Amino acid sequence: MGTNNGRTVLMDEDFSAMPIAVIAGDYSPAGEYHVVPALAGSGRFRETVLHHSYHRTSRGNWQIVLENDGERALEQTSVPGKWEPMLAVGDGRWRELLVEVDLKPMSLSGRRSVIFRYRHSRRFYAAIFENGRATIIRRDNDTDTEIAAVEC
Repeated sequence: MGTNNGRTVLMDEDFSAMPIAVIAGDYSPAGEYHVVPALAGSGRFRETVLHHSYHRTSRGNWQIVLENDGERALEQTSVPGKWEPMLAVGDGRWRELLVEVDLKPMSLSGRRSVIFRYRHSRRFYAAIFENGRATIIRRDNDTDTEIAAVEC
């Protein structure tokens, strides 16, 4: 924790302390229904959505990779259809946060999101970048309500 322009910095992650490797979850039924943060072995990051079908397509949904400039980055490794992989970080007690993220899509297709006001994997708000649009939604179980959208 530090300060930046008079603000308290709760987290500043450049992934340099994490190994270049897949962040794997427990894709067994025990891991799917009883997500235990310690099972992922990924430090302060934890997968919040696990599904047994993920194991068929990947050893994990996230990995730390080395970029061309020598920096490390977090990369999503698979894009399953129905169950959206999520990686959570932070503390439920944090309030009124400013989040800054460098997002580098590897293709023009697909959805990229930064989730906030997260309660669980079926109740949250998200900034979604998809098909040339930035959208703010509120998810409540299977219903997404669009709050705002802009072309980008």
